[in-house]
Amino acid sequence: TLSSSSAASDVYKRQAPGYADMVVFGGFQWARCVSAFPLLTQDDAVHAWRERMLDAYGGSARAAPAFVEA
Repeated sequence: TLSSSSAASDVYKRQAPGYADMVVFGGFQWARCVSAFPLLTQDDAVHAWRERMLDAYGGSARAAPAFVEA
């Protein structure tokens, strides 16, 4: 899985998102914008990564219209 791969652990430690981060994040952002279904639990490392991605670049992704997760 994404959260258990050794390459993924390096992604979590980077200061700025890379191309791979943007590609993967796109799917999570799409899901966030079209559904209130929670894809990740708060204790998941991918959840922490997604939160950092939402805050990247001044929070522009977080500012996009989205459903509140149930």
